Formats: sequence, C-alpha cells, structure tokens
Amino acid sequence: MRILVLEDDSELGSWIQSGLTDAGHVVDWLEDGRHALAAATTQEYDVVLLDRMTPGLDGLSVLKAMRAAKNNVPVLILSALGMWSAGFRGWMRAVTIIWPSRSPLRSYWRVLMHWADVLRRELRKLCRY
Repeated sequence: MRILVLEDDSELGSWIQSGLTDAGHVVDWLEDGRHALAAATTQEYDVVLLDRMTPGLDGLSVLKAMRAAKNNVPVLILSALGMWSAGFRGWMRAVTIIWPSRSPLRSYWRVLMHWADVLRRELRKLCRY
C-alpha cells in the first residue's frame, strides 16, 4: 500500500515510516500540513495518516480540504486531544479511526498494522466491483 503520513514529531514520524516501510508499504512522510495537502491532491494514496496538530495546516484542515476536493481515500487521524464535537463528526464520516497519539508505542503499532490490514482487505473488495 502507498501511505501518506503527516506527523510533525520527528521521532514518531520516523518510527511510523520505518515500521510501515519494513512491513512492505511505500510511505511518504511529511511534517507540514500544506505539503501533505499538496501530496494528497496530486498523488494517489491507499490511506492517509494525519496528525491533528501540525504546522502549516493542521490535520483537520487537510482532511476538510481533501473531502472538499472529493478525495475519499481512507484517513486515520492521530490526536492527543480529547473529545470531538458532533459537528466535527458529521463531515468526517470517512475517517476510519481516531487514535490518541500519546498511546504506548507497542499499542500504537498494533493498531496501525490492524487498520492497514483492514483497509487493504476493503480496497481489494472495492477493486472487484
């Protein structure tokens, strides 16, 4: 799978990129939301992983712009923030999972790999139609 990662924490971003690359995925890791939006709108990805709070554009603004451009690639949001408003949930229907970015790394990795597998299976189903 080709995965776009928006993560401004260099340690976490490097760890995500290395782990997903080692698992056989092609990963574009960017630290600025403007660059991530440009990549998401000019290149094809199987899944996009967005940190909520990033420089340039935050992850939610990137997601909102992607959806406005009819880009419906599956998105996973990473957030250290708490609850989400009902209005926010309304336009985010295509988000697959919201995961606290301060979770222990082992748990974080298991969830990422689980959702990568789920998304891969779903994409295969869609390709059959």
